[in-house]
Parts: sequence; C-alpha cells; structure tokens
Amino acid sequence: ASMRYEGSSRFGTSTKYGLFYAGGVAWRIIEEGFMQDSGLDELKLRVSYGVTGNSAIGDFSSLAIFGTSGQYLGAPGLAPTRLANDLLAWEESAQFNVGLDFAFANNRIYGTIDAYDKNNSNLLLNTQIPQTAGITNSTITENVGKVNNQGIDFELNAVLLNRAGFTVNVGGTFSLQRNKVVELTGDRDTIFNGAFPQLIVGQPISFYNLLEFAGVNPANGRNLVYDANGVPTYAPSFDDVRQFDGPVPDYFGGFRTELGYKGFNLMGFVQFQGGNHVLNNDLFGLADGSATPNNQLASTIDYWKNPGDVTNANKPVQGGIIEGVNQENYGVVGSTRYYSDAGYARLKEIRATYSIPRSTASSLGLGSAVIFVQGLNMITWTKFDGIDPEAVSNRAAFTGGTSFAFPVGRQYAAGINVSF
Repeated sequence: ASMRYEGSSRFGTSTKYGLFYAGGVAWRIIEEGFMQDSGLDELKLRVSYGVTGNSAIGDFSSLAIFGTSGQYLGAPGLAPTRLANDLLAWEESAQFNVGLDFAFANNRIYGTIDAYDKNNSNLLLNTQIPQTAGITNSTITENVGKVNNQGIDFELNAVLLNRAGFTVNVGGTFSLQRNKVVELTGDRDTIFNGAFPQLIVGQPISFYNLLEFAGVNPANGRNLVYDANGVPTYAPSFDDVRQFDGPVPDYFGGFRTELGYKGFNLMGFVQFQGGNHVLNNDLFGLADGSATPNNQLASTIDYWKNPGDVTNANKPVQGGIIEGVNQENYGVVGSTRYYSDAGYARLKEIRATYSIPRSTASSLGLGSAVIFVQGLNMITWTKFDGIDPEAVSNRAAFTGGTSFAFPVGRQYAAGINVSF
C-alpha cells in the first residue's frame, strides 16, 4: 500500500494539492485445504485499487496572461491573451484491478487473467471560449468530465513437449479494451473543437469527424458524399458530418512458438491488433486526382475518363476544384475515401540460434557461445491501404493522422554472443 499528498503550482490556489493512494491484496487459493485434490499447481487471486493524479498541462495554465496588443494613446498596449481558471484541479485516475494466476499439468500450462475498470475524472482539456470574449487565445484549460476505460487481458503459455532433447513451447497474449465518455461538466453532452465535436457523452474518446464517401459519379467523374439523409451530394454542409471509429484498437496481442532440439532453437513471434481505423492522410497527396507536385499511386491510372466509367478514382482536375467545390474536403472536412481498416497481423520476429556445447566453448577459452540469425518485421497481413499499419496506428493514436509516419523496416541480423 502507498499514499502521498502531492502539490503542483500549475493548478488553482485552492486546488493545488491532491491525495493519491494505492493498495492491493492477494490470496493463494492453492494453499487452502479444499484445493488439495484440485489438480491445479497454482491458483492465486489478486485485487488492487489505486488513485493517481495527472498534471500534464503547461506551466501557469491556471493563470491569466497579458500580452502586447494594439495601442493606447499612441503607445503599445496590453490585452489579455488567456483567461484565468482558479478552479483548475488535478485530473484523477481511479483504477480497480482483479486478476487470477493459474497453472496445471505439472506447471506445463500456466497463465493469467486480468480485468480492470478505470475512471478518469476531472479530465484536463483545452476547450473553446467565444471569440467575442476578446481573448487572443480562444481556448482555456479546464476540467471537463469523466471517461471510463474497461479491459481484460489474457496470457496463456504451455510446454507442449519436453522429451529426449526436443522442446516445444507456445504462448500468447490477448487484450480487449473499451472506453467511453461518461459525463461532461456543465450538463453538456458535447464539447466542440471549432465546428466539430471533440468529446461526446456515451461515445469513445477517440473518433474522426468525416463525411461519408459515396463514390465517383459515373456520369461526370465528380466525387460524391452522403448528406445527413443518406442522399449523395456534391456540396455537403457541416450538418452532414458524422463520427467514425478512431485509431485506438479494440483488441491486440501476440503469440509465440519456440522449437528446440539440444543446442538448436527456432522461435517465431506474431503480433496483431484490430478494431481500429485510420484516416490515411498520405493519400491526400498521392491519390487526389488534382495537379499536385506529388507522384500518384498506380491505382489512380483507373481514373474516370468517359461517361459511364465506374471507378473510385475521380476525374483529374487542375487544383482539384470543380464549380467552386474542393474534391477532397468539400469546403467542410475530408471524407471516408481515405479512411482505412488499420488492423493487421505481423510476423514480428523469427530467430534461429545454436548454442555451442560448453565443452567446446571451454576449449576456446569461452564461458558460452551462441550463434544466431534473426529477422524482424518479415511478413504483414492487413487490409490497410497505406504504407505500414503499425507505424501509422501508433502515430495516429497521438496525433489523429498518419502524415510522415516512417514505416517499420524489415531487418536482418546474424552474429554470435559470447561470454568469458
């Protein structure tokens, strides 16, 4: 168990301090008398609860700031550039965990199951204030509401064979996660960033605001999107914008297989994730059908040329504007044209090793020697239409987009590890 009372000058005068604590207990059920003939080798229940604080905001965020602006009687003037918020307080995260460790078959099969329920309250967020307030910076940092996160993690390992020098070991992990906004302060059900929702009660914290792409009109080659009533249109409005799943995966994990015979060992590891989507910003310059300085994808060769052509590559237009409507953002926001499933499975690592017998190593003056050959990021299975679903998912989870995400490279290595 632990407890601390922590303060930060970033918060208001009466809300600088927060009390944070954590504790946990465990029960080795396997040691109880009623478990003697259970056939299990391990069974342990774990329960914990803790509250932590988040102060990851800029310095002086609770204070009003003035800056030079305009003139007064011919001299440089001062004007407020940020409003004060003396009620700004710690964001708190209260998490409850319950877990179970188990093993059976003489400890040849073992694993864990963990579940958690996490509530983040007093969320710290920069929110808009009316421009009529006369403040240069039209945002203010405040505590806006509460988000609930729930998940469950599984891990299972097994020794399938251990006989006559042969070994076969397998293992894997699988995690499910969900989150949603539970409440927002001030009886709000939505917080906006400009014209678009930023947080919505009852919805996940991560989503995209997009128009739904309706394809290319075979009659004239123009891009279409659906309006709020599901009718294709060339010129949508802000009312036609919808929310689509974001880049945070619903599930992820990996599995490992290891084969051994005496000094030889072969190991492979596959990782995966799914249930997440990404707006592939890179395609805005590579498949937009307008006069850009970028090369275009080969798929755009199948662009619309004549009435009746059925394709998803629109008619190329200088500047990408037809009758005053931008064919990419429609004067509103982008569409699901470049919205892509970012789920994938990847052979992350494959490694072969040979451990030189100790007697041979000793004759060479070595304590041990292991020769290895390794490959990383060898094969990827995905529906993603961009460069690398792993790289763009990681970037989009923090920035919301994929632009300039450097792909994970395929790597090969060989060598020898020695000890003396």
